[in-house]
Amino acid sequence: MTHRICIATFLLTVFVARTPAQAATLNGRLTTSLYTWERQEADTSSSSHLRAYQSVTLDAGELGDRRLSFHTYALVTGDVSGPGNKGQRFRLYNAYFQWKGAGRTPAEASAGRQRVYEGVGYGTMDGLRVSVTPRGLFTLTGYGGILAPLVTRARLEDWSDGHIWGGRLTTDRLWNTSVGLSYVHRNRRPLPYLAPGRYSGQVFDITSGQQELAGLDVHRTLKGGVDLYVRFDYDLLGERVRQAEGIVRVPASEHLTVAIEGFHRAPVVNANSIFSVFDIEDSQEYAVRGNYTVNPLVSVYGNFAEVVYDGARAQRVGFGFGVGQHSVSYTRRIGEGGDNDALSITLAHPVSRFVTLRADGGVASYRLDDRAGERLMAMSGALGITCRPSRRVTLDAEAQALRDRIYANDFRFFFRGTVWFFKKGK
Repeated sequence: MTHRICIATFLLTVFVARTPAQAATLNGRLTTSLYTWERQEADTSSSSHLRAYQSVTLDAGELGDRRLSFHTYALVTGDVSGPGNKGQRFRLYNAYFQWKGAGRTPAEASAGRQRVYEGVGYGTMDGLRVSVTPRGLFTLTGYGGILAPLVTRARLEDWSDGHIWGGRLTTDRLWNTSVGLSYVHRNRRPLPYLAPGRYSGQVFDITSGQQELAGLDVHRTLKGGVDLYVRFDYDLLGERVRQAEGIVRVPASEHLTVAIEGFHRAPVVNANSIFSVFDIEDSQEYAVRGNYTVNPLVSVYGNFAEVVYDGARAQRVGFGFGVGQHSVSYTRRIGEGGDNDALSITLAHPVSRFVTLRADGGVASYRLDDRAGERLMAMSGALGITCRPSRRVTLDAEAQALRDRIYANDFRFFFRGTVWFFKKGK
């Protein structure tokens, strides 16, 4: 299925690019990247690597009808040199046709490989998505299709191999409040056991049921700019709360904004995973954030959070300031999972309208747990430049360095060139 979509995408691109369509538009972006690094590990061994990336983004509109368009994004990566050279890999992220209707009942439909973001429903599928908005009262969306393969060599050509379907209902007509209800059913066939267990002597047949979720999200802005957001996700297969969150943002003054957040999270373990047989404990997080804007160029921010696990706690605190495109920040984490102190600096200076220089640096002192004893150090830095010789061309280059207990020296260089193109029929 993947190679068929690739061929269809290529032929459509050539057709639109070479045909003087009456009103067709073609908007795209080609990006070529090279990433090379040389690392020397603490045991004195060293290795060099070079990897190349080529991506294409294409949006073709007004394909015979103003309401019909085509969208695609694909990426090819390849290890040019270095140990573990695995050749080229191709990944098609999306390739779909989209139709948008107007009128008193606007409708929208898209068919092909596409990414779904509908409340609790998310994922990349080869399928169909339809959305209608009757008289602007509410929006009803439904979707279904075969799940895209997790690896490029896999081909999911059968509904039973892996599929997703669901829907979402949203409206903003309830007391000036935006409300959304969503549902998703998701299956992916697991790899079968080929031999009996060592102790059980049985060949287990794992069910293909993976996820079945229902969700509710509510958003409202009160007088004075107070912003409220609540979300609740429920796992129907596991019969437990998957996630719950509440966020309140308050403009305390003209310059100060304060946010109070609360989260309840259950570990994401699919029903057909071997880990689903173990006892899984949820966690809670409570946080407060503040941002003070001194003027349009200068701002100061800070945050504090506490995470509560089963019989353990962890805290996180951070603060920093920004001046234009420059920023300095400090973060500290203590409690469960060890402790960490980190300082980072980001600088960006526009030399001209076409050239911008960047510099980033960071240093961290950490300990994985209380019994680790001596604290470890990690340092990183980067120098970069962005050049825009024209409106359609952007060139980026960056040199990076890392040093920690594993890599005595890790040097990397990244280059990226991007070209935009646009064509509109007469």
